[in-house]
Amino acid sequence: MKIRYFTLSFAFLVTCLWADTPDFFFLKPKEPGSFSADDLLEDLDTVKIVDEDLNRRLPIIYNYSLTAGYFNMPSARSPRKGAIGLGFSSVSPYRNYSAHFQLFDRIELSANYHIMVGYEDPILGPGFGDVADRSANFKLVFLRPEDTDYVFPGLALGMEDFFGSENFNAKYAVITQVISPFNMEASLGYGKDRIHGFFGGIAVYPFYQSKNVFLKGIGALIEYDATDYKRGPSPFGRTHKNRFNGGFYYIFGDFLHLSISSMRGEKLAGSISVHTDLGATKHYVPQFLNPKLYTSPQNTESIGALRPYKTLAHDLAYAFRGQSLTLFEVRFSKDAHRKTTLWLNVNNPSYRNVSDLKERIVYLLSKLTPENIDRVVVIVEGDATPIFQWEFRGKDLTRFREKKIGEYELSVLSPREPISRPIAQAKPVYKKNYSTMHFLIRPRLRSFFGNSSGKYKFDFGILFGPEGFIQNQIYYRISVGAKLFSGFEGVKDTDKLNPSQIINVRSDSISYYNHKWLTLEKAFLQKNFSLSGGWFARIAAGYFEIAYGGAACEILFQRPDLPWALGFDGAILKKRRYKGVAFTNYIRKLDRWHPTYQKYLGVQYFLNLYYDIPKIQCKAQVKIGQFLAKDKGVRATVTRYFSNGVMLSFWIGATNAVDMLNGSRYFEKGIGFSVPLDLFSAKANKERLGTAMSFWLRDTAAVSESGKPLYDLVHSQQIDH
Repeated sequence: MKIRYFTLSFAFLVTCLWADTPDFFFLKPKEPGSFSADDLLEDLDTVKIVDEDLNRRLPIIYNYSLTAGYFNMPSARSPRKGAIGLGFSSVSPYRNYSAHFQLFDRIELSANYHIMVGYEDPILGPGFGDVADRSANFKLVFLRPEDTDYVFPGLALGMEDFFGSENFNAKYAVITQVISPFNMEASLGYGKDRIHGFFGGIAVYPFYQSKNVFLKGIGALIEYDATDYKRGPSPFGRTHKNRFNGGFYYIFGDFLHLSISSMRGEKLAGSISVHTDLGATKHYVPQFLNPKLYTSPQNTESIGALRPYKTLAHDLAYAFRGQSLTLFEVRFSKDAHRKTTLWLNVNNPSYRNVSDLKERIVYLLSKLTPENIDRVVVIVEGDATPIFQWEFRGKDLTRFREKKIGEYELSVLSPREPISRPIAQAKPVYKKNYSTMHFLIRPRLRSFFGNSSGKYKFDFGILFGPEGFIQNQIYYRISVGAKLFSGFEGVKDTDKLNPSQIINVRSDSISYYNHKWLTLEKAFLQKNFSLSGGWFARIAAGYFEIAYGGAACEILFQRPDLPWALGFDGAILKKRRYKGVAFTNYIRKLDRWHPTYQKYLGVQYFLNLYYDIPKIQCKAQVKIGQFLAKDKGVRATVTRYFSNGVMLSFWIGATNAVDMLNGSRYFEKGIGFSVPLDLFSAKANKERLGTAMSFWLRDTAAVSESGKPLYDLVHSQQIDH
C-alpha cells in the first residue's frame, strides 16, 4: 500500500512537471519533399519555440543573506553583471538588512546588517539597543550553469563575513545542476566554520512555462542546512530540531522577491527584496526630450561676401545650442600653404558618452561647414579648460554628407588628440562668456551607524549656493548646507569601545553636524590650466569642506590616446572650528578616553597613478604619500563601471599609523556608489547622485578635499559610460 501510494504520488509530480516541457521535444521531422509554401509560418513558429528554449533561463533565487542560493545555503548560480538588490529578512533571532551587487558575471557580492533581537548590547551598555553586526559576503563562480546551456553543473567558491568581527564567517564550495526540462535546480556543497559540513538544496518551479504571470513565479524549495548554530553570536539562536528548511519562493515581474520557510524546525522565517538589472538598463525613462541629430537647415556656402565668418559663427552657435551644446569661441587661421582652419571651442553640459557627443558634432559640421574650409578643429572644454580636440578635414565632412563614408570611417580619420593651440594669427570672430553665476540646489544625506540612541542615525537636508566663473577663468563655488530633518542629537564623537589613539582628523566628524541648522560647507576659488601635450594643472584656495580649508595645487598628465595617467597633488590645510567659519591651530588626540590637544597644520601630498581598462570596464587609482594625520602610506581605489554609467568603488588604505580596532590593526577601507541621473530623466544630462562610506570611521589614510580634482574633470569628458 505504501509503495503504491509513493508510485502514484511520484507519477503525479512527474506529470505536472512534464506538462510544461518545451514543445520542441515533441517536434517530428517532416518527410523529404513534403514542404510547401504553406509551411513557412509553421516553420517560423518552430524556430521561435527552439530559440525561446535555448534562451530560457530559470530565475535566480536569493537566500536570507541576499546571496544566490535557497533559504540559508548558497548555490553556484549568479545573476548577470550589474544586477543589484535590496532586501529585509526576519530569521529568528536576527533581522537582516541586506544589499546585493553582481560586480562581474562571476563575482557576486552582498552585505548584511544583522540586528540580534532581544539581545541588549552587553559591551556598550544600556541605551545602545540590541547587538548589531555587519558582514560582507563574496562568491566566485568558476562555471555558471548557463555557460553550458545547463548541460554541466556550475561550480562556485565563497566566503561569508570575510571582514570585521567574523561572527558569521564561513567558507564553502558548491555545485549546482539546472534541469531545464523539469524547471528545477539542485545543489550540493561543503563548508567550513559556520557552514559546517555537507549541505544541499532543491528548487522547483512547476509553473514557470505558464503564460500566467501570477503563477510562473511560484517556487517550492527545500534545503539541508549545515549551519553550526552554536557558533551564532546571539544566545537565542543556537538550537535546532532538524536541519531541513522548507518553504516557498515567489517572484513577481523579475523585481519583487518574497519567501517564507520553516527555520531549524522551530520558527518561521521570511524575506522581501527588490531587484533590478541596474548595470544593463540603459534608461528607465525614454529620453524623448533629447534633440534629434542635426539635419537642417543645411548651408555649405563658401566663406565670402555672401557668407562672412560672423554669419557662419552665428549659424554654428544656433545649431550647437539646438543640440544642447554650447559654442564658446570661433576662430579662423591660414597656414603658409593658404589652407584655412576653423577653430571651435565647445562645452558639453549634456552627454555622458563622448561617442554621443561626437556623433552630434559630426552631423552638425557636415551640414554647415563651408566648402572652402580645409580643416575644422573642435576643442572640447570642461570648466573653461580645454580637454582634448578632434580634427576634421573638410573633404572628409563633405564625403560624409554625401554618404560616401560612414560614421565609423570618419571616426577613424578624426581620433581624439591632445590640445594644439591656434596659431598666433588666428582671428576671433565669435566669443561667448561663461556664466558668472548660477544657483545650485540638491539633496544631502549623512548617516552614522552604532550610536548611543539607536543603531542608525541620519540627517537629511539640502545643499544650495552659487557657482560660476570670474573673468571666464577662475571657478568659484559657495555651498551652504541646511538641515531639514536630523537625528544626530545625542550622538557622541568618540568610539566608546575603541577610541582612536592617533590625532582625530576624521573620527570627530559628528561634532561638525550635530548642533547646526546652517553650515558653510564649501567656499573656494580654483584656476585650471590646460598645457600642451596632455598636461594639466590647477591651483585652489578656500573652504574645501566642512572640516578643512587652505590652499592646494595639482598637476596631471593624461593623453586621450593612453589608458593611464599620472599626477601629483598637495595641500596645506587648517582644521575648522566645530562652530562658525574660523580655523583652529589645535587638534584633538585621545589618551585612551581622555582628550588632549596639540598644535596642528595639515599637509597632504600624493603621487597619483590612474589606469582604465575599458575591456573589463574597470579603473584603478593609487595614491602614495602623506595623509591628513601625517601618516605615510598608500591608498588604492578600484571602480567597476557599466556602460550606462553606474559605478561601484572600493578602497583600502595602509599607512604607518598604528590604529587598533577590536584588538587588531585597522586599515582604512570603504565603498562608494554613483548613479547618473539621466537614467531616470527624459533628457540627457551629466549630473550624478552618489554616496561613499568607510566601513569604520577612523583617522588613518584620511584625505581632505582640495577643490575639483583634475582627473575627474578630464576623464569624465572622454568616457563612454
